[in-house]
Amino acid sequence: QFVINEMLAYRAREEKRLNESQKTDKPLQLGEITTINLTKLAGGVQTNVVPDLFRLSFDCRISAGHYEEFHAFLADVV
Repeated sequence: QFVINEMLAYRAREEKRLNESQKTDKPLQLGEITTINLTKLAGGVQTNVVPDLFRLSFDCRISAGHYEEFHAFLADVV
């Protein structure tokens, strides 16, 4: 749950940055922010049993020039 919350919080910050830029004279385009979408959850095979392994898949489109920043964020999360 922690990883999901952190990834979606990053997504929300980027969305807010995009929306706020629309009020300026130089609005950002979609390719200028990092987008994150949760695409797959997998884990466990039985109801009411906590799985020992849970897999999450995120589609991350990193904006140009922000790879190192995003990489540091991921290292901090995991």
